[in-house]
Amino acid sequence: MDDDSDCDMVSAVSDVSSDSEQDDNPLSKVIQMLEKYNFKDNPEAVGVITETIAGVIRDNESDTELILKSTEILSDMASPEHGPPHWRCALVFRALLPVILMDNYPKEKTVAAPTASMRSAKDIILRWIIAFVKEHPALLCRRLVEKDVEEDGGDDEEGEEETPSGSEDEADEGRGSRDQRQRKRRRQDGEGGKRRRGVAAADDESSDSDEEPGSGEPVRRRGKRGPAQDDDDSENEDGNRGGRKKEVMMDPVMGLIQRICTLCPEKKDWREAAAVTIVTLLESFAEQVVELDLDEGTLTSRFASFVELLLTTNRAGFRAFAIDVVSVLVMRAEKVQLEKETGRILLEGVLGCVLDPVSSVRSKAILGVGNLLKALVMGADDMM
Repeated sequence: MDDDSDCDMVSAVSDVSSDSEQDDNPLSKVIQMLEKYNFKDNPEAVGVITETIAGVIRDNESDTELILKSTEILSDMASPEHGPPHWRCALVFRALLPVILMDNYPKEKTVAAPTASMRSAKDIILRWIIAFVKEHPALLCRRLVEKDVEEDGGDDEEGEEETPSGSEDEADEGRGSRDQRQRKRRRQDGEGGKRRRGVAAADDESSDSDEEPGSGEPVRRRGKRGPAQDDDDSENEDGNRGGRKKEVMMDPVMGLIQRICTLCPEKKDWREAAAVTIVTLLESFAEQVVELDLDEGTLTSRFASFVELLLTTNRAGFRAFAIDVVSVLVMRAEKVQLEKETGRILLEGVLGCVLDPVSSVRSKAILGVGNLLKALVMGADDMM
């Protein structure tokens, strides 16, 4: 890749913004960025340009024609013609989350419930995502993608799409900060890497430890060669923590669905809309996933494993939202290809929440059980 494509996108945005201040076309800044900078092999450029497009959509959510033009630009940016699309689609889908969740608007636009224009913009973006993925079904498969690792916190994103633990840590920042300081002191005393304290400690292992007994995976080291012979990073580090690469499992569609779960605003109307959005995505790709006959299972079964985690997580808001999602899933069991055993496990998870220590989750679980029983009586009993 040329040096020009590695430009500082922050200064790029400011340059183009000043050039287009007097231009009436809301997409003019985006168009200039596309003409001026190479986004095909530059993840940073893809992320910044897509976030700019998402901002334009939020500011012009009632302009259907403008949003449709924006989706044409997004289709070009995510197209497989520019190379493997998984990492680009993951960045594009992530940048569009505020539009899909109808959230992250300026304070002066705070509303009691999603407006008609918010819902309209979300529906257009959702239809584009569904159409694009159906056109490129390989996006429904997980792929190993080579990724640059940042010097600090480069490994954090892997776990972000697999469990809700990352969001739990945000709710417990004080304890996490103390743990981090304690780990730092242990490293200075020569003790680092010999204890594992959850996912965060696993990501912060010290190079002083020679081996991790009882671990099923090779230990990743920073600044020192580790024993993992199949790790490309270990051959070229030579004490330098910057500029490393590693293979990361990319699953753009499932990553989008999981982020909708963990980033959805904790408000009734927004949660109901998010639950319907999730099930709509699962429903849209259900038949295609079955045709692909993926080794990792159907999209719904993979998502159900994530919902099981949400039903037992420490965050009461996540548990409550998971109950809403399960209710919609069971009511549309046939369309989303919800398997019999998976449905039973999810129902058991909701029943467990009937005894939840948080009153709001308990009441939601009791109401959810009622809705699920109603769904069974009206036809979903064939699934169970």
